[in-house]
Amino acid sequence: MIHINPEIIANDIKEIQIVGNPIRTILDKTFSSFQYCKVLSLAYNEIELIQLLAFQQLISLEELYLNHNELTSLAEGIFDHFSQTSSPLLRLHLQGNKITSFTGSLFSKLIKLDFLDVTENPLTTIDAQVWAVLIFVTRRGFPEGEIKMILKFFILYRIFRGK
Repeated sequence: MIHINPEIIANDIKEIQIVGNPIRTILDKTFSSFQYCKVLSLAYNEIELIQLLAFQQLISLEELYLNHNELTSLAEGIFDHFSQTSSPLLRLHLQGNKITSFTGSLFSKLIKLDFLDVTENPLTTIDAQVWAVLIFVTRRGFPEGEIKMILKFFILYRIFRGK
């Protein structure tokens, strides 16, 4: 009989793709066994809720795909632990959800973030703290197409705010 230690397998997994499923909720510490995962794709599911500590154990995560789900908001502090990891989140995909606002310090702890896609969301409110992060990310050397996406986002924001 062969015995396989799940911790050894989990340590070897660098990319997880859970795509196109009827998943509605991601529970706290769902991925706690996969601390060395660098890419997590939860795209094209039906996710409506991600609990605050769902990604806390993903200390090596560099890219997170949450695009094309049913998210209307994200919990304040959901990304805070990434500022304390050895390999902080670099790329975040949130496009194609139902997010209407970004408030507070949602992205403020993503100190190494160099790509953020929030297109295809019905955004109506963006706090000043969130803007500060978006402007900082833009100054870090986005390719031209990504800068245009941020500028389009900025123009839409100003239209919504009436300025």
